[in-house]
Amino acid sequence: MSVPNLLTPGRIGGLQTPNRLMMAPMTRSRALAGGVPSELAIEYYAQRASAGVISTEGVAPNAVGLGYSEIERPTPQGWR
Repeated sequence: MSVPNLLTPGRIGGLQTPNRLMMAPMTRSRALAGGVPSELAIEYYAQRASAGVISTEGVAPNAVGLGYSEIERPTPQGWR
């Protein structure tokens, strides 16, 4: 059986990927109040965008679920 190289193109469902690398979601705490991505968060993901597939950081649907108090309430509009 042949094993594909990580740097060869891949496919996830209907999405063609440039390679088989994936950056896992991490909570970087770079959002502004209300969960809106900051300029720093935008720069962070832009710098990594060519590396492969990126699963962006998680958000809490309610402030009670946060382990920290920097974010009051996630704002899905900021991630669009």
